[in-house]
Amino acid sequence: MPPRSTLLLSASGLLPFLLFLLVAVRAPDRQPAMLQLALTYAALTSSFLGGVRWGAELHRAPERPVAWRLALAAVPSVLGLVALLPTLAVRHALALLTVTAIAQLLWDRQASRDGSMPAWNARMRGALTMLGLALLVAIVGKG
Repeated sequence: MPPRSTLLLSASGLLPFLLFLLVAVRAPDRQPAMLQLALTYAALTSSFLGGVRWGAELHRAPERPVAWRLALAAVPSVLGLVALLPTLAVRHALALLTVTAIAQLLWDRQASRDGSMPAWNARMRGALTMLGLALLVAIVGKG
């Protein structure tokens, strides 16, 4: 079980998605703005989680971090930026953010199995990732 503060702070990361969905449902004229905010927030969250992986690698081997792990940790930031390109269709942005989130989740699950992340992290991240993606899909459906 994650520490209570970690669980609460992590779960609070879903609040912006809930707010965007609520506004999109109650104010149809604001749906395009809520959609853009939701995609941006998803990209920022992806980048944040990549940063967590970068930090975990530096903690694991501060004197000799593995370059490919650092490089992979940076990929979510780049993919998040690509997802926000104005020329990218919303469905493609959603697909890219979804694939990125699932890849990060799989990496976190592996890290929990090998002991480089706490065992509870995989369970917590799994639930939060699925809820976050479900909210994002709901917002896209409203936009």
